[in-house]
Amino acid sequence: YSTLCLEMSATGLVLARGGSKGIKNKNIVLLNSRPLLLRCLQVMHEAGCFSSIWVSTDDEKIAECAKNGGAKVHHRAKYTAVDEASSLCAVQEFLQHHTEISIVCVVQCTSPFLQARYLHKGMEKIQSGYDSVFSVTRRHLLRWSEGVAT
Repeated sequence: YSTLCLEMSATGLVLARGGSKGIKNKNIVLLNSRPLLLRCLQVMHEAGCFSSIWVSTDDEKIAECAKNGGAKVHHRAKYTAVDEASSLCAVQEFLQHHTEISIVCVVQCTSPFLQARYLHKGMEKIQSGYDSVFSVTRRHLLRWSEGVAT
């Protein structure tokens, strides 16, 4: 995989705003004594696919955690850190400030089972000519059923 990663100059980006609604500070919540963000950054570094790794945040605690994990910090604009702002909005704002970046890989730090091989597979797709790649999990379970309270 290292050959693949050396052939492309991709930037890893984690979007981690401070205003989590469901779980307070979810991006830095501890899982097995380590913040989710640090776990994510470790996998991104292990993958070796990124010329740089960034965390886009509006929160100083998250920024400090990002620096501790070896990432650069992008202090995102307030309008990208509100509930109504999409991830796309935050990525576009990041890219407006970093025009040298041509390939960006957005990684969710709230996916604690991320493995370097998944990042490698995505980079393989990009190298083979895809202009975008995203991961999903096939589930056949319904989260809700009509007439059943959830």
